[in-house]
Amino acid sequence: MSAILSTDFYQPFKEDEFEQSTEVPIIYPVEPKPVFCEFDWELDELEEFTDKLIEAEELSADQKDAFKEFVKEKVREAKRANREAREARKKAIADMSAETKAAFDTMRFY
Repeated sequence: MSAILSTDFYQPFKEDEFEQSTEVPIIYPVEPKPVFCEFDWELDELEEFTDKLIEAEELSADQKDAFKEFVKEKVREAKRANREAREARKKAIADMSAETKAAFDTMRFY
């Protein structure tokens, strides 16, 4: 007897974690080693975030402005992706037949 253990299924009436996430993974290509971090556009203040990386010697002070622009661009990309995912979900719902909507509304997983 096999059981389905995955909880991943298409549910158009609920936003997924990706749409709700405000965290952006950052991989800033700089020598001698890239900077790996996560920036949360709701919780982190960019200037302070950048200063902490400089204090931790993960980023040099002369890279500060370029790094901040890089992060801003990554945030814009993430916000755009979130918005597009929301719009696609809303369109899928709008294009759905009443019968299909009812099926999703009454669907239960055990």
